[in-house]
Amino acid sequence: MRSPHASRSQSTFAKPSSGAIHIGILVINLDRSPERLASVSSQLANLALPWERIPAVDGSMFTLGALPEGYSPDLNRKHFYRPLSLGEIACFLSHRLAWQRISEKAWDAALILEDDCLLSEKLPAALEWLSATPEYWEAVKLRSNKHRPLINPKSMAGMELGDFLKTPVETVGYVLKAGAAQKLLKNTGQFGSPVDVAMQYHWRTGVWFSGLEPYTVSLHASAATSDISRCGNKRNRKPFAPLKRLRLQFAYNTKVYVSAFRRHGLLPVIRALTPSCLRRPSRK
Repeated sequence: MRSPHASRSQSTFAKPSSGAIHIGILVINLDRSPERLASVSSQLANLALPWERIPAVDGSMFTLGALPEGYSPDLNRKHFYRPLSLGEIACFLSHRLAWQRISEKAWDAALILEDDCLLSEKLPAALEWLSATPEYWEAVKLRSNKHRPLINPKSMAGMELGDFLKTPVETVGYVLKAGAAQKLLKNTGQFGSPVDVAMQYHWRTGVWFSGLEPYTVSLHASAATSDISRCGNKRNRKPFAPLKRLRLQFAYNTKVYVSAFRRHGLLPVIRALTPSCLRRPSRK
């Protein structure tokens, strides 16, 4: 019987290695959002997954006149098209706390969740496979806000794992190996863009994200935006710079394609970009 993904050029995983790694779970949560903590706690309990809480940095504690250490106005002007809100700065600092915790716990890897997540019943199986196949990934996003093609996807038990061409602007659920967390900490000590945007620039962070489909983390219907990034949602009232945004997007897209060609070769990237209806079925 043909796999539902047969039209995609793919390979299957080799037999999982015997050296399975431990993947802990960290939940980022604001002190003043106990209802969200209760929601994610209930979901994780139903899945029999142990977890730890990371107290989120509260953006409402900052002021525009006293920005927190780490945020760089100079890098912001260079790398982003507008100043960050206090909530966006706090969100970045919160994720850095989670990356630091991975090192403190001496875990092999960790699933990092924001407290507005909705978890699939297939999440334990996804984590089990990632634990058993650490040689195939460094950092994996378990949700995408839009369709993002995967390059050279590998199939496993009804799932596919492959590198993103463009990393989703999304931080509600992702898995990091300890080494990847260290790279992110080292290369974002000073930052000027939102954390999900910074993750797209693998040539700056040193971390290339993969995707695992079908996605097992989604955004809770009651959460239009993250409490963490919304708190203290004030920003300097400087004019929006549409031309700068276009220039940054052009530079990013150029770098993305060049780096993908170098990493994977021309044909795998073209294949990933080809609509599924135009792909030739793979030969059996």
